[in-house]
Amino acid sequence: MLLYLHPAAAGGHTAFSPKAAEHSAAEELQRVCAAAAADPERQAVGGGHAFRLSPGSALLWLNYREGMVDERTRHSGCEALEGEKWVLNLWVRPAAAAA
Repeated sequence: MLLYLHPAAAGGHTAFSPKAAEHSAAEELQRVCAAAAADPERQAVGGGHAFRLSPGSALLWLNYREGMVDERTRHSGCEALEGEKWVLNLWVRPAAAAA
């Protein structure tokens, strides 16, 4: 879970982008960040998503699906173009099975 404490004045989105066959994951995330910077109100960007939430809001996602890494959860923090972005990251893990 990613809790937003203080969003940047501009930029600083959290971007999610499924890997496209013609681009690497890093290139896809950079593309989503660039599109979000150009149009901050737009959240859906060519199969990816960019979120810039208000203080006290949170994003929650699960990295695994059916025991395997879910490639749709590939994400990155976009550069803060103005001001600072403060977030709190909480790792949520399944409880260990009782032996």
